[in-house]
Amino acid sequence: ANVPAEEARTGHYANLEDIRGHEVPVRIIARQLVDEGQGGVQWMFIITNESWRARARREKEHLRSQAVMAELRALRAQINPHFFFNTLNTIAHLAETDPGAAVDTIEQLAELFRYVLSATKREMVPFVEEIQHIRRFLEIEHRRYGNTLRVFFDVEESTFSGSIAPMLLQPLVENAIRYGVGEDANIDICIAARLVPDGMIVEISDKGAMAVDLKALHSKPGIGKIGR
Repeated sequence: ANVPAEEARTGHYANLEDIRGHEVPVRIIARQLVDEGQGGVQWMFIITNESWRARARREKEHLRSQAVMAELRALRAQINPHFFFNTLNTIAHLAETDPGAAVDTIEQLAELFRYVLSATKREMVPFVEEIQHIRRFLEIEHRRYGNTLRVFFDVEESTFSGSIAPMLLQPLVENAIRYGVGEDANIDICIAARLVPDGMIVEISDKGAMAVDLKALHSKPGIGKIGR
């Protein structure tokens, strides 16, 4: 039998009929048998009964997981329209003052959108790709803000082998730029990442002097609104 590897490990859920024709929810787990004396592959199937309550609880968790993933896909599909139009204005200005920089910005914007389109089709991406995307995004923002935008990366190289849901960091970085103007009129942002025993911690911080009303911020509708 052809059994998908994931189902072989976690089990396949199905309904079987008893002798009275009633459906019974069951879980089927496949185990590959090791038989060094004979050729071919043999499988053992373990069928266990599953209560309707357990089935309903599992399906509820599955629906909740699907809802979370739908929200993540909506977030990834977003590109802040203000960022896009501001970038176009920057390119128009550079086309008159620095044509070479204008071409570079167009190429960076194209690479950024290429990543966004790819990200909407993947649940997880290598963390190193997400960091590269953020660097590309910040390069474009540097064209706009100049030397007033100062970014410090404190990302451990060991995190590059990890994975992350794509397009999660950009909204945080955008908010850090928006609220990160300090008393010296500069925007200082730190992006840090490190591994911990049970995963990875990513921190995005700024030194902004702008007061933020957290209660009002949390009450506003929207996707990806993050308060400091």
